[in-house]
Amino acid sequence: MKNGFTLLELLLSSTLFVTLLGSVWGITSLYLRTETYAVQASERSRINRLVVRLLNDDIISALQKTLQQNTLQQKTSPQKNNALPPFSGSPQQLVFDALSPSGKETVTIIYEQRQGIGLHGSALIRQTQGAFQVPLQIVPEIIGCRFRYYDGVNWHDSWNSQKQNALPKAVESVYRIVPLQGAKPLWESVIIALP
Repeated sequence: MKNGFTLLELLLSSTLFVTLLGSVWGITSLYLRTETYAVQASERSRINRLVVRLLNDDIISALQKTLQQNTLQQKTSPQKNNALPPFSGSPQQLVFDALSPSGKETVTIIYEQRQGIGLHGSALIRQTQGAFQVPLQIVPEIIGCRFRYYDGVNWHDSWNSQKQNALPKAVESVYRIVPLQGAKPLWESVIIALP
C-alpha cells in the first residue's frame, strides 16, 4: 500500500480548487460592480431630488408672491391687470423673485453654473439677493448645467416674463453629475412644471 496521492489525484484537486477560486472571484467582482452601481444610482437620485426640491420650492414661492400681490391689487384697484413676477433666464442662468420663508420680504433667487469652485472646477450655485440673505448654496456634484423654457408649444433658450408677458409653462434643467469622486459623469434632466 502506498502513502500519498497520485499525480491524477493532485491534478484533479488542483483543477477543482482553481475552478472554485475562479467562481468565488467572479461572484465577488460581480457583487462589487453591482454595489458600486447601486451607490452611484442612489447618489444620482439624491442629487436629482435636491435639485427638483430646490427649484420647485423656489418657483412655487415666486408664484405665491405674485398671487398675493395680484389679490391685494384686485382689492385696491380691480381694473389693473395682474402683474407677472420678474422671471428671466438664459441657458446658463435662471433668475426670479420669490418670497422669503417668513413671507414678508422679497428676494431674488439666482441659479447658475459657476466656474472655479467645487471639487471638479465647476458647480451649480443658488444664491439670494435682497433683504433676506441665505448663504451661497453650492451643489458641487453638478459640473455642467443648462436651462430651457417651455411656452406651451416650443422650448426656448432664454426667457423674460416682462418681454413675453407670460411665465414659462415649464423649466428644464439639464445637468451633468459626478455622483462620487472618480465616477464617470452622467447627464440628467429635470422638468419643473409651473402651475
